[in-house]
Amino acid sequence: KLTGQELKTGKCLDCGAGIGRVTKNLLSKFFKTSDLLESNQRLLNEAMNFVDDSIRGKLFCDTLQDFIPKENTYECIWIQWVVIYLTDNDFILFLKRCVNGLKTNGVIVIKENVMSPNSVHNFLVDKDDSSVTRSDHIMRQIFFKAGLKIIQVEKQKNFPTNMFPVLTYALKPFESV
Repeated sequence: KLTGQELKTGKCLDCGAGIGRVTKNLLSKFFKTSDLLESNQRLLNEAMNFVDDSIRGKLFCDTLQDFIPKENTYECIWIQWVVIYLTDNDFILFLKRCVNGLKTNGVIVIKENVMSPNSVHNFLVDKDDSSVTRSDHIMRQIFFKAGLKIIQVEKQKNFPTNMFPVLTYALKPFESV
């Protein structure tokens, strides 16, 4: 396991970054800089004020479907509460591009709502916001199809029971495991 001090010199990509809350309040504790990927330019403009210049890397205004990370650049690619807006195919293709953006021993982290384990369905489509909440089983299939192996999974603690469970997956490419 890596500690924050070992990674503090590294670079992270924060996907679906919004104004940079995750970069500022979490990723900055472990990485020297984080690039922010966000499809909404207004939110990226806010990130310029919200995230300190010393920890904020490049700002990318692009969608996950179109973004291509620079090869061999990131120790970590952090993806939080945004893959619900991707089709399964776009999700797989995005993850494959992310693998190319990782440095040796890099990791992809995905934090996302999943279907309750006792649900009879594998996914739920929300027509109001065009999102899809997947089961843990479907998520694992997508990771496998993208060439990724799960190295750790954590369930969000102290989360309201009337909401979807939240899982955080740490993933590495098959060949680096």
